[in-house]
Amino acid sequence: MKGMSLKRKVFAIFIAALLLLTLIFFVGADLFIDEIILKVEKAHIKVDAERVYSFVERETETLEMYAEDWAVWDDTYNFVVNGNENYIRSNLLYNTFKILSVNYILILDRSGNVIFSRGYNLKNGREIGVPEELVRFAAQSGDRGLKGIVKTSDNITVAAVEPVLKSDGSGPSVGVFVLGRIFDEGYIKNISDTLGIKISKAETENRITELKEALYLKNGQPLWIKTISPKKSEGYFALKDVLGNDALLLKMDFIRHANIAFLSLRRFFVAFLIFSISAYCISTLLWFEGLFFHAFYAYLCY
Repeated sequence: MKGMSLKRKVFAIFIAALLLLTLIFFVGADLFIDEIILKVEKAHIKVDAERVYSFVERETETLEMYAEDWAVWDDTYNFVVNGNENYIRSNLLYNTFKILSVNYILILDRSGNVIFSRGYNLKNGREIGVPEELVRFAAQSGDRGLKGIVKTSDNITVAAVEPVLKSDGSGPSVGVFVLGRIFDEGYIKNISDTLGIKISKAETENRITELKEALYLKNGQPLWIKTISPKKSEGYFALKDVLGNDALLLKMDFIRHANIAFLSLRRFFVAFLIFSISAYCISTLLWFEGLFFHAFYAYLCY
């Protein structure tokens, strides 16, 4: 700074100090606020993942309730015992699948033999085959009620199995009644529309297990969170089947509203800071010019 006038030295020091303080402020604010935003976003994604799990549980419980209604009924009980075909013609119609919103209806006897088995595609109205894995799941239930996700070679199915009893609930059980609904894109869309969360089936090549396990849900399932951009994050979590294995990996798209708001505020603050520094520089220069003018005038007068 040799050769600079006092005015220029003071002015340069002011500007350097102001820029240094501004830099410290921005770096500190970014680190501090980014951490807060990430915590808020993780909490939000966790809440949404819990809501999806709760939705699937409620749907499974509803399916269980429907299965119990049909299983604890004299007509179903007599059909298993006597094999009355009128029961099928009167009750197990395609319209029943539509009313219950299910894709599979099965009835097995006490020995695990299939008495009735039918699959129905709710989209195109065509009959479909019943997965063997679903039959085995129903056969292993015995006299117990079972519900959960069954992974088959063709799809993922939410199923409920209930023992067949008389209408008054008396037994012994003569078999089981089974309802199943395919966990397809339509099922996922229903979750998205109902909860207002953008959900899709994640591709296995995402190599999600390489991501850091950010947190755990209430049921102990890990939730992976991946920041895609300043405006978007993704959350990944798996649904377990009845055997405790990962059956389906779901992806949630999350808009980073808090971060977007912070970035907008930071742009506004930068513009305001540039304006303020410019105004400060101009006012400082004018002040120095006035100060030195008066000092020079006082010297001449003296």
